[in-house]
Amino acid sequence: MQPLIEEIEYHTETAFLKLTAAIQFEIDAGNLSKYIDPSWPEKSKYEWSGDYISITKRKMYRFDGNHYLSTSGEAKFEGKWTIIRSEQTIENTSFYLSKFKIRAQAPGIYSNIEFEVQYTKTTQPNIEFDWIDVLSNGKEHSRMIKSSVEYGIVSAFEDINPVIGNYKIKILLVRYHPIDSSFSLLQYSANRNLKRALFVEQEDQDPKIEKGQLTRIFRPNFTIGRWNDA
Repeated sequence: MQPLIEEIEYHTETAFLKLTAAIQFEIDAGNLSKYIDPSWPEKSKYEWSGDYISITKRKMYRFDGNHYLSTSGEAKFEGKWTIIRSEQTIENTSFYLSKFKIRAQAPGIYSNIEFEVQYTKTTQPNIEFDWIDVLSNGKEHSRMIKSSVEYGIVSAFEDINPVIGNYKIKILLVRYHPIDSSFSLLQYSANRNLKRALFVEQEDQDPKIEKGQLTRIFRPNFTIGRWNDA
Protein backbone atom coordinates (compact mmCIF):
# COMPACT_ATOMS: atom_id res chain seq x y z
CA MET A 1 0.00 0.00 0.00
CA GLN A 2 1.15 3.52 -0.84
CA PRO A 3 -1.06 5.94 1.12
CA LEU A 4 0.78 9.03 -0.14
CA ILE A 5 -0.30 8.46 -3.74
CA GLU A 6 -3.37 6.20 -3.75
CA GLU A 7 -6.85 5.94 -2.31
CA ILE A 8 -7.52 2.76 -0.35
CA GLU A 9 -10.63 0.99 0.95
CA TYR A 10 -10.65 -1.70 3.62
CA HIS A 11 -13.32 -4.27 4.54
CA THR A 12 -11.44 -6.61 6.87
CA GLU A 13 -9.29 -6.33 9.98
CA THR A 14 -6.28 -7.59 8.02
CA ALA A 15 -6.65 -4.84 5.40
CA PHE A 16 -7.17 -2.22 8.14
CA LEU A 17 -3.99 -3.28 9.94
CA LYS A 18 -2.06 -3.24 6.67
CA LEU A 19 -3.29 0.28 5.89
CA THR A 20 -2.50 1.66 9.35
CA ALA A 21 0.96 0.10 9.21
CA ALA A 22 1.59 1.86 5.88
CA ILE A 23 0.36 5.17 7.32
CA GLN A 24 2.52 4.79 10.41
CA PHE A 25 5.54 4.06 8.22
CA GLU A 26 5.06 7.37 6.38
CA ILE A 27 4.53 9.22 9.68
CA ASP A 28 7.74 7.75 11.12
CA ALA A 29 9.59 8.71 7.93
CA GLY A 30 8.43 12.34 8.31
CA ASN A 31 6.35 12.27 5.12
CA LEU A 32 2.91 12.43 6.74
CA SER A 33 1.31 13.90 9.85
CA LYS A 34 -2.13 14.19 11.42
CA TYR A 35 -3.78 17.48 10.49
CA ILE A 36 -5.11 19.14 13.63
CA ASP A 37 -7.74 21.75 12.84
CA PRO A 38 -7.14 24.57 15.36
CA SER A 39 -10.57 26.11 14.78
CA TRP A 40 -12.62 22.98 15.40
CA PRO A 41 -11.83 21.12 18.63
CA GLU A 42 -14.11 18.09 18.21
CA LYS A 43 -12.14 14.84 18.00
CA SER A 44 -13.06 11.54 16.41
CA LYS A 45 -13.79 8.61 18.69
CA TYR A 46 -11.50 6.50 16.49
CA GLU A 47 -7.76 7.05 16.88
CA TRP A 48 -6.92 6.72 13.19
CA SER A 49 -9.87 8.70 11.81
CA GLY A 50 -9.42 12.28 10.67
CA ASP A 51 -7.42 14.34 8.21
CA TYR A 52 -3.73 13.97 7.36
CA ILE A 53 -1.29 16.16 5.48
CA SER A 54 1.85 15.57 3.43
CA ILE A 55 3.81 18.77 2.93
CA THR A 56 6.28 17.08 0.57
CA LYS A 57 3.52 15.70 -1.68
CA ARG A 58 1.35 18.80 -1.22
CA LYS A 59 -1.61 16.55 -0.54
CA MET A 60 -4.17 16.08 2.19
CA TYR A 61 -6.02 12.88 3.06
CA ARG A 62 -9.01 11.68 5.06
CA PHE A 63 -9.22 8.43 7.00
CA ASP A 64 -12.91 7.68 7.56
CA GLY A 65 -14.53 4.46 8.68
CA ASN A 66 -15.15 1.91 11.42
CA HIS A 67 -12.48 -0.26 12.96
CA TYR A 68 -13.24 -2.12 16.16
CA LEU A 69 -14.16 -5.41 17.83
CA SER A 70 -17.31 -5.32 19.94
CA THR A 71 -17.46 -6.79 23.44
CA SER A 72 -19.10 -9.85 21.93
CA GLY A 73 -16.23 -10.23 19.47
CA GLU A 74 -18.10 -8.92 16.42
CA ALA A 75 -15.73 -7.31 13.91
CA LYS A 76 -16.53 -4.01 12.26
CA PHE A 77 -13.76 -3.00 9.86
CA GLU A 78 -14.95 -0.94 6.93
CA GLY A 79 -13.76 2.42 5.67
CA LYS A 80 -11.54 4.30 3.25
CA TRP A 81 -8.48 6.48 2.88
CA THR A 82 -9.16 9.26 0.36
CA ILE A 83 -7.19 12.16 -1.11
CA ILE A 84 -8.92 15.42 -0.21
CA ARG A 85 -6.38 17.85 -1.64
CA SER A 86 -4.07 17.50 -4.67
CA GLU A 87 -2.59 19.58 -7.47
CA GLN A 88 -1.09 19.28 -10.92
CA THR A 89 0.09 21.65 -13.65
CA ILE A 90 -0.66 21.03 -17.32
CA GLU A 91 1.04 23.45 -19.72
CA ASN A 92 0.27 26.91 -18.29
CA THR A 93 -2.67 25.96 -16.07
CA SER A 94 -2.56 24.67 -12.50
CA PHE A 95 -5.38 22.46 -11.23
CA TYR A 96 -6.18 22.20 -7.53
CA LEU A 97 -8.72 19.69 -6.19
CA SER A 98 -10.00 20.09 -2.64
CA LYS A 99 -12.72 18.65 -0.41
CA PHE A 100 -13.94 19.97 2.92
CA LYS A 101 -16.39 18.07 5.10
CA ILE A 102 -17.53 18.90 8.59
CA ARG A 103 -19.98 17.04 10.81
CA ALA A 104 -20.58 17.55 14.50
CA GLN A 105 -23.29 16.45 16.89
CA ALA A 106 -23.24 19.28 19.42
CA PRO A 107 -24.43 21.54 17.97
CA GLY A 108 -25.68 19.48 15.06
CA ILE A 109 -24.03 20.78 11.88
CA TYR A 110 -23.15 19.31 8.49
CA SER A 111 -21.59 20.43 5.21
CA ASN A 112 -19.68 18.72 2.41
CA ILE A 113 -18.01 20.78 -0.34
CA GLU A 114 -15.68 19.96 -3.24
CA PHE A 115 -13.92 22.35 -5.66
CA GLU A 116 -11.64 22.21 -8.65
CA VAL A 117 -9.67 25.44 -8.95
CA GLN A 118 -8.03 26.22 -12.30
CA TYR A 119 -5.36 28.90 -12.11
CA THR A 120 -3.77 30.67 -15.07
CA LYS A 121 -1.32 33.52 -14.65
CA THR A 122 -2.62 36.84 -16.01
CA THR A 123 -1.85 40.50 -15.43
CA GLN A 124 -5.33 41.21 -14.06
CA PRO A 125 -7.07 39.37 -11.20
CA ASN A 126 -10.29 37.52 -12.03
CA ILE A 127 -12.54 34.98 -10.31
CA GLU A 128 -15.01 32.84 -12.25
CA PHE A 129 -17.64 30.51 -10.78
CA ASP A 130 -18.74 27.39 -12.61
CA TRP A 131 -21.53 25.49 -10.85
CA ILE A 132 -21.10 21.90 -11.99
CA ASP A 133 -23.01 20.49 -9.03
CA VAL A 134 -26.79 20.12 -8.89
CA LEU A 135 -29.08 18.70 -6.23
CA SER A 136 -29.96 15.01 -6.14
CA ASN A 137 -33.31 15.81 -7.78
CA GLY A 138 -31.53 17.40 -10.75
CA LYS A 139 -32.40 20.99 -9.80
CA GLU A 140 -29.90 23.80 -9.37
CA HIS A 141 -29.07 25.12 -5.94
CA SER A 142 -31.07 28.11 -4.76
CA ARG A 143 -29.71 31.63 -5.12
CA MET A 144 -29.20 31.77 -1.35
CA ILE A 145 -27.07 28.62 -1.35
CA LYS A 146 -25.00 29.78 -4.32
CA SER A 147 -24.44 33.26 -2.88
CA SER A 148 -23.40 31.79 0.49
CA VAL A 149 -20.79 29.53 -1.13
CA GLU A 150 -19.53 32.25 -3.46
CA TYR A 151 -19.27 34.73 -0.59
CA GLY A 152 -17.18 32.21 1.34
CA ILE A 153 -14.84 31.83 -1.63
CA VAL A 154 -14.45 35.59 -2.13
CA SER A 155 -13.81 36.10 1.59
CA ALA A 156 -11.00 33.51 1.39
CA PHE A 157 -9.36 35.51 -1.42
CA GLU A 158 -9.63 38.59 0.79
CA ASP A 159 -7.99 36.70 3.67
CA ILE A 160 -5.01 35.29 1.79
CA ASN A 161 -4.53 37.71 -1.15
CA PRO A 162 -3.04 35.08 -3.51
CA VAL A 163 -0.93 35.74 -6.58
CA ILE A 164 -2.66 37.60 -9.39
CA GLY A 165 -4.26 35.53 -12.12
CA ASN A 166 -7.46 34.01 -13.42
CA TYR A 167 -9.11 31.62 -10.95
CA LYS A 168 -11.90 29.46 -12.32
CA ILE A 169 -13.71 27.78 -9.43
CA LYS A 170 -15.63 24.68 -10.45
CA ILE A 171 -18.07 23.80 -7.67
CA LEU A 172 -18.22 20.02 -7.93
CA LEU A 173 -20.26 19.28 -4.82
CA VAL A 174 -22.24 21.19 -2.20
CA ARG A 175 -24.24 19.12 0.28
CA TYR A 176 -25.88 20.29 3.47
CA HIS A 177 -28.71 19.44 5.84
CA PRO A 178 -31.78 21.71 6.06
CA ILE A 179 -31.78 21.42 9.86
CA ASP A 180 -28.12 20.86 10.72
CA SER A 181 -26.68 23.47 8.35
CA SER A 182 -26.73 27.24 8.07
CA PHE A 183 -25.75 29.85 5.50
CA SER A 184 -22.82 30.84 7.71
CA LEU A 185 -21.64 27.22 7.83
CA LEU A 186 -21.63 27.04 4.01
CA GLN A 187 -19.69 30.31 3.88
CA TYR A 188 -17.21 28.96 6.42
CA SER A 189 -16.80 25.64 4.59
CA ALA A 190 -16.32 27.34 1.22
CA ASN A 191 -13.75 29.70 2.75
CA ARG A 192 -11.80 26.81 4.25
CA ASN A 193 -12.04 24.70 1.10
CA LEU A 194 -10.65 27.48 -1.14
CA LYS A 195 -7.74 27.89 1.27
CA ARG A 196 -7.26 24.12 1.24
CA ALA A 197 -7.19 24.17 -2.56
CA LEU A 198 -4.42 26.79 -2.54
CA PHE A 199 -2.61 24.92 0.28
CA VAL A 200 -2.56 27.79 2.75
CA GLU A 201 -5.19 26.41 5.12
CA GLN A 202 -2.62 25.00 7.54
CA GLU A 203 -1.00 28.44 7.89
CA ASP A 204 -4.16 30.50 8.21
CA GLN A 205 -6.02 31.26 11.45
CA ASP A 206 -9.11 32.89 9.91
CA PRO A 207 -11.95 32.30 10.09
CA LYS A 208 -12.27 31.03 13.67
CA ILE A 209 -15.21 29.35 15.34
CA GLU A 210 -15.32 30.75 18.86
CA LYS A 211 -17.76 32.16 21.34
CA GLY A 212 -17.90 35.92 21.42
CA GLN A 213 -16.23 37.89 18.66
CA LEU A 214 -15.90 35.87 15.46
CA THR A 215 -13.95 36.57 12.32
CA ARG A 216 -16.62 34.71 10.35
CA ILE A 217 -19.93 34.57 12.19
CA PHE A 218 -21.10 30.98 12.36
CA ARG A 219 -24.67 30.40 13.56
CA PRO A 220 -25.47 26.67 13.67
CA ASN A 221 -29.05 27.28 14.84
CA PHE A 222 -29.98 29.40 11.79
CA THR A 223 -31.10 26.65 9.43
CA ILE A 224 -31.57 27.01 5.70
CA GLY A 225 -34.62 24.79 5.19
CA ARG A 226 -37.17 27.52 4.48
CA TRP A 227 -34.85 29.26 2.03
CA ASN A 228 -34.01 26.28 -0.17
CA ASP A 229 -36.38 27.38 -2.94
CA ALA A 230 -35.28 31.02 -2.89
